[in-house]
Amino acid sequence: MGLFSNLFSAGETPEFPANALIIDVRSQAEFASGHVDGAVNLPLDEFNAGIQKLVPQKDTPVILCCLSGGRSGHACSIMKQQGYKAVFNGGGAVQLAQRLKKELKRKA
Repeated sequence: MGLFSNLFSAGETPEFPANALIIDVRSQAEFASGHVDGAVNLPLDEFNAGIQKLVPQKDTPVILCCLSGGRSGHACSIMKQQGYKAVFNGGGAVQLAQRLKKELKRKA
């Protein structure tokens, strides 16, 4: 199977652990406009300083999300460099909510 088929194979998406902590790395305003039910907000610009306090155990499963998957991908790299073992890029928050069959919540 070629690189292209590995990247874009239809219908094959990895399973996320059911007990994973969901962290949304968007800004507070973006998070308030709509986030996955149960997600915690840790904006990317505060991520390095806050991740070890928020997730002290390196084997805790974590799903990261943002608007499209770019910032959450960067946050995944940071966590892996810090020795976290079960880190997943969930991509965009809207798509992740649909995939996990969770509601999008808004803060007033």
